[in-house]
Amino acid sequence: MVIPLALIKKNRIWLILPLSFALLLTKSLGALLSLFLASGLYFYLEGNFKKKKIILLSVLVLIIGVLFIIRTITQEQYLQPISSSIMRLSYWKETLRIIKAAPLTGIGIGNFNLAHSRYAHNSYLQIWAEIGILGIITFLWLIITVFQTAIKNIQSSANKELITGLITANAVFLIHNLLDFSFFLPEVAILWWLILGLLKGSVCKNNKKKILEVNCQNNVKIL
Repeated sequence: MVIPLALIKKNRIWLILPLSFALLLTKSLGALLSLFLASGLYFYLEGNFKKKKIILLSVLVLIIGVLFIIRTITQEQYLQPISSSIMRLSYWKETLRIIKAAPLTGIGIGNFNLAHSRYAHNSYLQIWAEIGILGIITFLWLIITVFQTAIKNIQSSANKELITGLITANAVFLIHNLLDFSFFLPEVAILWWLILGLLKGSVCKNNKKKILEVNCQNNVKIL
């Protein structure tokens, strides 16, 4: 989440290097894949898909491929990407069975527990399993509403770089939670809630500024 925030201030873009190195040390394919997809969103929102941006995305794909090979060769069987993917699929199937048993109300917050894991490795499925369909709909509504408003106002905003960076930082977290459970880690989730709040606040500030500008223009016309 922090890497896209370094793109907000162009004179501090060098911060990406140590952050990216730290990310590589985790050997997390899910995190790198999330960063790749969010980077594509960032470049799309910025506009003008230039050659440099395509090269950067290609480098990310290459890094993901190399890391996949390294993990396949060097790590234990249960830590290899294919085994990890199979385990996740089994967790999702178990979670869907829980959802099927109580789709409306869920089983209650904190009551989720699988045979071999405390997490579903998909935060959206786990939220649905715990608090039911109304809970997951409300959660998704919150995210979609904030994103729709932000993307709608991004081109007319004087803080386009700020809003683009905040959208991307949020997107990294949301994409990663399709494969993991960082939403249920308070020390990570609190950062996301803060970034989501900053995004909402930036959009509201931009809207208030536009309303004031319109009012000023109308007052000038009246005078």
